[in-house]
Amino acid sequence: KGFELFALNVLMRIVKVMKFSEEDLAIWAKPASTAESTRMTNSRRAVISALQTDPSLDHSSISIIDKGSSHNNTNVKLKADVDLSLVQSGAFFYGLPPGYTKEDFGIYDSQQSYSSYKQAVINAVLRYFKTTEVDDSSDKCTTIQANTVRVDTDVVPTWRYRQYRTD
Repeated sequence: KGFELFALNVLMRIVKVMKFSEEDLAIWAKPASTAESTRMTNSRRAVISALQTDPSLDHSSISIIDKGSSHNNTNVKLKADVDLSLVQSGAFFYGLPPGYTKEDFGIYDSQQSYSSYKQAVINAVLRYFKTTEVDDSSDKCTTIQANTVRVDTDVVPTWRYRQYRTD
């Protein structure tokens, strides 16, 4: 009986914290406003410009994939950010079955390592945006801070992964 009372007490505290009206939920479920949507589009375009204007990157070999809450329309309104995966085509990580080598599958090493690709993307972002607008301290992504025309933007340089099998 003591545990049931404890569990009920915890549940009551959770319910008190989570007081949202149906109206609140209905507002949050709506798509981004036109202004917010424009700011998200501007964020994506700014990253594209950073890649296209940087001489050290072959921007034609980079695909941009929208990820995260803004892409899935699950972001908290007025707190949206844009998450972009910058996928370098032609280069990839791979897994091999035991006893096989990359030569068995015709895999050749990329001319650029993942770490040098990632650093080239970070450098392009740093050159394009004001240094005070960029946070590259995370090992996962580089964040471009919001301003009046764009939302916070997380940029993640990525390679695809291929798992090879013998069957």
